[in-house]
Amino acid sequence: MKKAIAAVAAVAALVFAQGAFAANTGSISVAHSPMVLAGSQSTTLHIVLPQTDDPIAALNIFTPSGYEYNFTQAAGTKIGTVDATAFSHTANLTLPLSGDVITGNPASFTQQSTQCAGTPTSAAVWILNLSVAGQSIQVPVYLNPTSGAQQALGA
Repeated sequence: MKKAIAAVAAVAALVFAQGAFAANTGSISVAHSPMVLAGSQSTTLHIVLPQTDDPIAALNIFTPSGYEYNFTQAAGTKIGTVDATAFSHTANLTLPLSGDVITGNPASFTQQSTQCAGTPTSAAVWILNLSVAGQSIQVPVYLNPTSGAQQALGA
C-alpha cells in the first residue's frame, strides 16, 4: 500500500508526563540506510517530545508518496527494535527504554484502534515493547491507508 498513515499512540508520554501547559514543540526526523527511497534496508524515526510540552495522546504521521508498507506479516513477527527515553517525574530520572518491535493482530486491538486511529480494524498494528529495570510497557502503533481529506496531507 503506497498510501498509509501511522497513528502512534504515545502512551509513554501520558504515563510519564505531568500537566505541563506549554506549546507542543516536538520534532520528527526520518533516516534511511542506505539513503534511497526504494530498497532501503532500514528506516529510523527519531521522535522528540520535550517534557515541557503539553501531554500528547496520539501522533499522526503522514508518509509521502513513493513509500510502500508490508502489512501482511504474521502476528508476532519481529520487524525492528526501539530505543527511547522517558522522564519520570516521580523518580526525577530519565529512563532508558528499549525492546523489540513486533507485529500484532489487528483483530486483537479493535477497541484501541477505534479510539486512537478512528477505525476498528487497522491495516497493521506494530507493538513497541519498551522495557526498563524489569518493567515493561507495550505501545501500539496503528497503520492505515489515508482516505478522503487526509490524502492531501500525505500518503
